[in-house]
This record gives sequence, structure tokens and C-alpha cells, in this order.
Amino acid sequence: MATRDLTRSFLQLRADEKAKVLRRKNIVSHREEGNALIKSSDQEATSVTIAPGWVDVVAGTNQHVARIKEMMEKLHKLHTSRLMVRFDGSESKYEQEIDQVTQEITDEFRSAEKGLRRMAQSDHSGEFSAADAKTRQNVQRALATQLQTLSGDFRKSQKTYLARVKNQKEGPVEFDFLAENEAKQKRRGDTGFTQAQVTEVEIAEDLINERDQEIQRIATSITELATIFKELAVLVIDQGTILDRIDYNMEQVVEQTEKGIEELEKAEQTQKNSHRVVPLDHWTLRTSNGSIHVDNVTVPGTSHTHLLDAGVIRDPYYRFNEREYEWIAKETWVYETKVTLSSESVESANTKLVFETLDGVASVFVNGKLVTATANSFRSYTIDIDSLLVNGVNQITVEFAPVTEYAKDTAAQYPYFVPATENFNTWTEPSHRSFVRKAGSDFGWDWGPAFVTAGIAGSAYLEFQTPSLVLKEMQVVQAFPAGKEDLSIVRVSVSVTLDGAKARHENVTFDLFVNGGHQTAVTTTILEDWAEDAVVELLFELENPRLWWPVRYGEPYLYNLRVDAWGVDFNSSLAHKSGIRLVELVQEDTNAGNVTGQTFYFKINNVPIFVKGANWIPTDSFPTRVKPTAVRHLLESVRTANMNMIRVWGGGRYESDQFYSECDRLGILVWQELMFACGMYPRDSAFLDNAMREVTFQIARLRKYTSIVTWGGNNENENMMEQFVDAPIFPPGVAFNRDIAVTDFTKLFVDLIQPAIVSMDPTRPFVDTSPSNGVYSVDPYVKRWGPTNGIAFGDVHFYDYKSDCQDYRMYPRARFISEFGFQSWPSAASLRDVSSKEDWKSFQSFWQFLKYRERHENGTAQMLAQLNRRFHVPFPFRHEKWLDEGSANQSAEVLGFSIEKRIESYLYLTQIQQSLCYQTAIRTWRRGKNANLGMTMGILYWQLNDIWQGSSWSSIEYSGRWKSLHYVAKREFAPFIVSIHERAHDDTVEVYGVSDVNEGLQVDVVYELRRTTCGSLLKSIDRKAVAMAALESRFIEELSITTILDEDATSCHRRSCFLYARCVVKSATMPEVSTACEDTYHFFTPFKHLNLGWGQVAVHSVVKTETDSTTVFSVELLSTNFVALFVEVDAPGVLGYWSSNSFLMLANETKTLNFTLSSADDGNNLLADTFSKIIQVNWLQKSYDNSIALDAAVQ
Repeated sequence: MATRDLTRSFLQLRADEKAKVLRRKNIVSHREEGNALIKSSDQEATSVTIAPGWVDVVAGTNQHVARIKEMMEKLHKLHTSRLMVRFDGSESKYEQEIDQVTQEITDEFRSAEKGLRRMAQSDHSGEFSAADAKTRQNVQRALATQLQTLSGDFRKSQKTYLARVKNQKEGPVEFDFLAENEAKQKRRGDTGFTQAQVTEVEIAEDLINERDQEIQRIATSITELATIFKELAVLVIDQGTILDRIDYNMEQVVEQTEKGIEELEKAEQTQKNSHRVVPLDHWTLRTSNGSIHVDNVTVPGTSHTHLLDAGVIRDPYYRFNEREYEWIAKETWVYETKVTLSSESVESANTKLVFETLDGVASVFVNGKLVTATANSFRSYTIDIDSLLVNGVNQITVEFAPVTEYAKDTAAQYPYFVPATENFNTWTEPSHRSFVRKAGSDFGWDWGPAFVTAGIAGSAYLEFQTPSLVLKEMQVVQAFPAGKEDLSIVRVSVSVTLDGAKARHENVTFDLFVNGGHQTAVTTTILEDWAEDAVVELLFELENPRLWWPVRYGEPYLYNLRVDAWGVDFNSSLAHKSGIRLVELVQEDTNAGNVTGQTFYFKINNVPIFVKGANWIPTDSFPTRVKPTAVRHLLESVRTANMNMIRVWGGGRYESDQFYSECDRLGILVWQELMFACGMYPRDSAFLDNAMREVTFQIARLRKYTSIVTWGGNNENENMMEQFVDAPIFPPGVAFNRDIAVTDFTKLFVDLIQPAIVSMDPTRPFVDTSPSNGVYSVDPYVKRWGPTNGIAFGDVHFYDYKSDCQDYRMYPRARFISEFGFQSWPSAASLRDVSSKEDWKSFQSFWQFLKYRERHENGTAQMLAQLNRRFHVPFPFRHEKWLDEGSANQSAEVLGFSIEKRIESYLYLTQIQQSLCYQTAIRTWRRGKNANLGMTMGILYWQLNDIWQGSSWSSIEYSGRWKSLHYVAKREFAPFIVSIHERAHDDTVEVYGVSDVNEGLQVDVVYELRRTTCGSLLKSIDRKAVAMAALESRFIEELSITTILDEDATSCHRRSCFLYARCVVKSATMPEVSTACEDTYHFFTPFKHLNLGWGQVAVHSVVKTETDSTTVFSVELLSTNFVALFVEVDAPGVLGYWSSNSFLMLANETKTLNFTLSSADDGNNLLADTFSKIIQVNWLQKSYDNSIALDAAVQ
């Protein structure tokens, strides 16, 4: 709606009318009736046949109106041309033309207005008949209305154009979309809509808000004008001017306007809640036998979460509840809801029942009739239910069968055994999970529990399709017409998918806006028989575009894209933020590392990227309770730790739209796997059809996200062909058949999925499995079969728990490591969340609790094997057998030490040892970027996050707390590091510099020899201006350990001294610009053999600082009289992360740390004094506490 401020105009009209009345009175008094050419009476005037003068005025005014329309069309085209993104400086030319045309339109409006005034004055003397006056008045009213409409359109067009010019000049407004979205969610409540629906509602909401504001301005203007119009009413009611067609009862107009605003608000709320849909949010839940009945459960959710919300069960993660709640997965669960529809709704064409996610094996009924049966948790379902709805109450029922029984029965009917990995200490095995399209980890994994969820895990609603069109999906495809080496021009295709009832639509216009500026438009006619999911494409080019870059390589710049579609009776908008970037997976012949094979690395915008990151698993066994803030915390933790890639693992779930939007925003690359993992899969037609529908649905949903740089077919399915040869998972008399396995694999991943993905998204590479041997050819797609643990081709998964994880020689010189890792336990604080006080009162009770949460067979033994190599492990955790003996509790009582203290120390040490394993691996492979060492170009460790509180390979606990590993990863993934390692059996230390900085560097290194007890400096060696090329890994020097220790001069030996290295990095082109890099240190013997000092590390001060977006606590630590190893600062119960942790402190050193409060935490009101009382500090020597003597006593 457009409005004009006419107050000044009406004031001028009022003054003019008063003047004209005075002049007319004066003229009449001096005029003689006999001198008149035409009599003033109606009766005498009827004989006159000459057309009245106002007829000529009408003709002239019509010409002005026609010219106004013509010029406004020309102006619209000029606006469109001016607003296109340009780099040729032609804006000024268009602006001059726009000014000229605008002035011409203004002149035409003035001329038309004069014509209307002449018409109004033509009957003041009453020289025409009443019939003629009535005709004139009707014509005058029509012209006035037409001009008023044109004037409103003209002003609205000008206002829109000026706003967009301002937006272009100022650039896109950057703000936190997630925070804005969350705020809107809080205001709106949890509707359960998908991200696409929420975006659509928000666009409509913004448009309605604009209309509201304009209506308010109208109401205000009307109120101000009411008095003026009342006065004008007396003056013009008999004059026949343009104003006599206005209703002068402005109080009534204001009242009606206010009612209109109320109706608009109601319409807005209706649109928010159900834009062409009726949400199905509230259901009843019961077992099929009626033993449990819960009213008013809210979807999305699953049977477990609904029972938890209703108080039927406790937290499924608590203690042994996984075992206690097996029965939930074995029940048949029935969801029911009723919706009352009017006859008008029932008669509406094309009524659809939509489920965004049906998690499990479901049968859907409408009014007692089966409408569909599903067995895929990764698809949405849209069901035509026109013929089944009735006027009045309609019942919708969804029945979920036990997934474990379905999988077992389906597997039994299959002609041969289809193997999949089986997990230790898990009640579902053998699960036969390959036969159900559902998260594999729902059946348990070697880091998580088995809950096998079932329920309506996404939005559910009725959709009444109208003839209106709606934009449903957006795809953005970019190409560089000058070739991949020249990114100065990009051609962008923006395609939108149409949704709506089949109907003909004339002159539908699609407008594309880029960063708020109008870029291009398409006007077309949509025919009655348009295909379902029809697509409209809009094309444009950008010169010298701002490119999207991954973390630390540049800005992840995103363009704001919006498509508006509008016709005679509808409008729809769709918005997305998209980046411009070129992706390549380079697999070229190489002899790097003296191994003949092929490279495997990613290029973004022609720059080789050394990938640093981790693998992502599901963040919860119950996805509907995952909060957006939790996802954001994890991804911000990825970026903060200098990582640039996340691999979404194929045994879990496709992630939410929010996840990928955050990766786009943060510059995090995504290796997106399809949800197939660690097994073989059926290839019957029903399964293949189901899988292909899933794949095409997910690719269509996800391909618009810039951060996704490769599609992965599956996780370790080819690798399983080697592991299954001797696996004890086959029925008696059945052996693994590789020929069948290869045939099954080829049918699904090579013959079906690969061509489908290439046709839907040719801009990203496809990797059929991970790990792999790569391919012989991409087109045609020819796979290279063979052992997947080779280092010459493809990517590698590496796990070795028997060797010493701090021996660099154990790590293969692979091209790309997409998985590797070692386990640890979560912190004591995390385990306390899911255990009772009784569990901590004896070693045996705690050990039973701990063993229950171990899902990796022999995991404890593997952790202890690494720990015992270098640390004093607190009694009785040093050997598993001690924990199984009653003497452990007896010893605890006799020797009188704290059980909880021992438990906490053991948990702490597992995390320290884990971080040391990863530190060695990461340093080895980062050095390996050097072509002489294998040309390693990627490290993705297993795993980033936890699904619950148990032993795992994660660097971030389920609570969001960073383990020691995550802080070490942050240091080792820094853009530049100095890497020191002791060459095996050679009495030599090698020093490397590794840079992922895309420019030359100069590095100053200082080596310091210090005592292990107090850290006193014994000697130092300076190395100045070591030159580093861009993106280089290079050998700097080797140092003789004997020479460094110089025992005669320093009395140092391997146990009493250590090497401490400091470095400063300078730009090669601007040496005056420098920054300190991370200090590093090297000990010459295992920590348990060191001569260590004893002392304290205490919190000296805490200061809180706040900004609009962050809360930071600055904490000052002070060590006393000793070298403190692996100092860890913790704030249990407060979610956030420290600037550093798990570090070394020299004697009497002061160190300042910053704790950044996570956006997922609500502790902004936490005072500095309160925070200081929460802080806990631990270090290696503190974890010992007489354990050395105690171990000797026990042994």
C-alpha cells in the first residue's frame, strides 16, 4: 500500500477556495443577467446543444494520464538498469536519464491536476443541467481516482528505488541471522516448521509489517486532516470539485481504518501460523495395546522424548536407563490427532498431508484408511488426501512398528545374508540396520547408545493448495565462462522451484535481487499442465565478484539473493545467502614421498587448501531436542580451533538447514556423506527406489549451500569387504562373498547414486566411499578397486591402538587422512550429570558404571596401554584386573585416600594422553605436506563431538565442554607452527616449520634449555629470519640432543631438563609486522621418569567484560616455584571455552586466560566473583598425589 502526505496540498486548496469564493461574489455583484451569453437557469440552458467545455478538458487529461503511464514504464526500466550490479561506471548515465524522466512525469501530473481543477470550476455558475453536472462529476471522480492511484505508484516506485540505491552504496547490512532467527522463534514459539517454511513466513511477516507501518501513517495523516476536511466540506460540497467525491466523515474513516488494521493483524497472524497450511502440532500418543496413553504431545518429537516430557520415564542417558528403556523401541506406538474442517476447506482442491520427517517404520491413516507406509527417516512425505476428508472432524493416525522387528523380518526374507558391523555391549545386535533407512547410530555404535527412536520427528501439517504459486526451493549454480583460471567473471544461475495447484497463470514476473539491488527479471506464462516441481531460471553475471573463502584463507563472503514472484492475485518470495567459489578435488599423478600414485587434495578458488578438521556425528540420540545454540557452539568451536572442514559422517543423519547455513557463514568446508556406513546394502528394486528418492530429496535440499564441497557416497563400505572376511558376524555355514559385495556396491553407489548426483549437481566432486583408492576416470566413472589402507591413492582411515601413539613412525604418509583417532573418557563433571552419588562411593560401583558406558571393545585396555607408557596412572586404574578385585576397595580404606580424587585424576589423564596422541599425528602429517614426505594435504580426526557421556574419540564432550584435545588441536592447526620431534634412536631433534599462510614468512626461533623442576633457564640458541615460502612445510634444522644437554656444563640429563622453543613470525614483505606463534616444548623421556617439582597454580584475579555479543572472563593464573605440566582450567556447569588450556607454566609465571561464554549459555548474569569460585585448576603433579608410593606399596 502506498500513501501520500497531502496535508499541505489541502491547506493550499482551502486557501484557494476561500479566495475564489470572494472573487465570485465580487464578479456576480457587477454582472448583469442580460449580458450573459448562456442563461444561468437549468430550464433555459436545456436548449443549448454545444458540448460543455469540460469535455475538452477530459480529453486533455486522458492524454496526460496515458503519457504518465508510458513514462512510468520507461522509468521502471531505467530503475532496473541502474540497480543492476555494475562495475563499468555507467551508473551516472542512468541517473541522469532517471532525473529527466522523473521531472517529465511530475510535469504531466501537474498538467493533469490543472485539468481537474478546470473541470471543477466549469459548473460553479450552475449553467448546466443537473444531468450534465452528474455526468461531469462521475467522469471527474474516475479521473481523480486514476490519478491518485498513479501518484501512489509513482511515489512508491521512487521510494523503493532510492532505498535500493542507498543499500547498494552502503553495502549489505551484516548481522547475525541466527540470533535474529532465534529471537523470532522465541516470539513465535516452536511451530515445528522447517527452515524453508520459517523463511517463507518471515518474508511474509516483513512485508506485512511494512504494510502495517504504512496503514498507521495513513491513520495518523487522516486524523490530522479530519478538521481540514470538515471545513472543506462546507466550501466544496456544492462546488463540484475533485474534493466533493471524498467522504468527509473522517472520524468514520479513521474508525474503519483501525478495523482494517485489526483485520490485517489477524491475517498476518494467520499467515504466520499457517501460510496455506493447518499445522498438526498436538497429538495423543499410546501403545497399540493401550498400556500407555499420553495426551497432548507436541511434535516434532519421538516416543522417548514424549514419554520423558510426560514424566513417564527419566532421562534416558541417566545411569543404566538405556538398558531399562529397551522396551520403548520394542513397542508399537500410535500417534492420533483430529482436525475439524469446514465444507469450504474440504472442497478445496489438492489438499495434502505433509510430514517433514517420519522417523522409523510408519503407516499413515486418514479417517481409518491407509494412505501410505514409510520406511525412510531421511525423506519428507506429501500425501494427496482430497478424497478422504469430510466436513467436520477428521482423524489422522500414524502407527510406528518396532524398527528392530521390521529389520529382522526384512533381512530374513532377503535371499542372502547382508552383513553390517556389530557393536560391543549393545542390546540391538544383530540389528540388520542395512534394511532400514534410518540413522545407523540409532542402533548403537562404538561411541554411543542404542535407543532406536520412532516418532513424528519433523513438522506435520495439512496444506490446502490454491491457484496461487509459491516458491519452494532455490538452487544456485555458478560457472566461470573464462575458465577456471580466470575468476574475474562469474555467471550465476538462480533456479526456483514452483509449488501450487495446477492452474494457468498469465504474466507471472520473477524478480531477482542481489544484495538488495534488482538484478534481472523474467515474465512468463505458466500453463495449466506445468509439471510438478517446475523450475524457473534467472541468469546474471558478476564482474570481479567477492569470493567465498574457507577459514583463515579469506572472508567467507555471501551474497544476499532474493527472488520475488508476483502475478495478478499472488506474490511469493524466497531468499538465500550464497557464496561465489570454485571447488576442485585434485587427483593427479605424483611420486611424492617416493610413492607412485595420485594426489588427493582440494582447491578453492585455485588455491590448494590444507584441510584441517574433524568428523561430525549426531549431537544427540534424540534429534528433536538438539537446540540451535548447541549446533552453533560446536561449529564456532570448529572455527575457533583453526579448523576449516567438517566431514558429516555417513552413519548418522543429514544435518539441519541451520547447520549448513552456519558453515556457510563461518567459512567451514563440508564433506557431506550420504547416510550409508560400515556394511553392505540390499539391491532389490524396492530398496533401490527408496534410497534414490532419499538421495534426490537430500541433494535438492542441500546443493544450495556454498560450504558443501564434496559428496561422499558412504563411510567404509568398501573397507568392510576386507574386515568382513574374518568377522564373526555370519550365520553358521555362511561366509563372506566378495563378488556379491562388489556387485551390490556397484549397483547402488556407481550405477545409481553417482550419475544421479552428477546430473543434479555437476559443480562438486563425488567420492563413492571413504576410505578409497580413488578412480581411474571420472567420465566415464571407473572405480579403482583394491585394499583401502594403501597410501598411494585416495584417502585413508588410520587406527592403531597397539603401537606407541607418540612415535611418529607409526603414521602412514598418506595423501589425505579422513579418519584417525584415540579414545578418552569425558570429564568428571560430565559423568556426574548421568550418575548417582552412590556410583562414586567405591571403585567397584564406579567401575561398573564406567564399563557400561564403554562401547568400543577393549577400549579401556587400549587407553591404559598408552597411559602406562608415559604416566603414573592412579591406583587402582593402572590395570583392569585391580578394578575387578575386592582388594581395590580394601586398599582404599587402608591407605586412606579419596576415591573421587583418584577417579578424577584417571579421567583427566585419559584426556591428556589422548591429546598427546593427536598432537604427534597432526604434527607428523602437517610436516608431510612436504612432497618429500608424502604430500599429505588433509587431516580430519575422529571425532569432533559426542552423542552422550561415555568413552569416545571426541574433542568436545556432550555438554559442549572442550577436552584437552580440542585445545591442542587449536594449537597444532594454527596457520603457522614450529614442529619438533625426536628422531628415533638417533640422539637428534628435527625442527620443521609448517605454514598454511598464503604469503612468504620470516621466522625467528629461540631454543631454551630449562630445568624440569623449576624451569630455570640454562642456555638459549637463537635462529633469525628463517625464510618460509607461502603454504610451505620445510625442514629448518636438526639439533644434537647430547650437544643441547651439554651435561658437563649444565649438569642436565634427559630426566632433569627439557627443550622450550619460542618463535616470532613476520611477513616477508613487511617484516615490521610480526606476531608470536605458539610456544612448544620437547621432553627427552616419558613424563613418569621426569624429575618434577611440586607447587601450586592458583587463580590470582578475575575480570568480567561484556559487549553486545559476547561475555568474557579474564582470569589471571600464578604458579609457584615449579614447572606445572598440562595445566587445565575448568568452569564446571558454565558453557564456553578458554583462550588456551592444557599448557605448561614455568615457575612463578603469571598467565592470563580469557573464558568466552558460549551463546548457548544463559550465564550472562554471572558475576566475576561467582565465576572465580567456580573455577577449578588441575595439573599433572596434582593428579599424582602420592600415587607413585602407593603403586609401589600395592605392587
